Amino acid sequence: MTKNFVIPKKNTYFVDYFYNTTKNYSIMEQLKSYLGVILLLLGVVMLVVYKYMGTSSNFLLWGSLAVMVAGLITYILINRKK
Repeated sequence: MTKNFVIPKKNTYFVDYFYNTTKNYSIMEQLKSYLGVILLLLGVVMLVVYKYMGTSSNFLLWGSLAVMVAGLITYILINRKK
């Protein structure tokens, strides 16, 4: 009488997660989903720079508005399929 022993498979979840062996995504494809958020944060940084520069020029204000609107639209378009 022989018993069949099943050798458990090693837990490779962390290896698969960090090395992307289960998903065929490149790093750029992963960062693409965060592009809208990155643009929004860039607009906020531009507003902070405007606040502490003390200039009377509106270039940074209009630039940050354009970047933040582009970031919002990008975020909506990229993440609407999820």
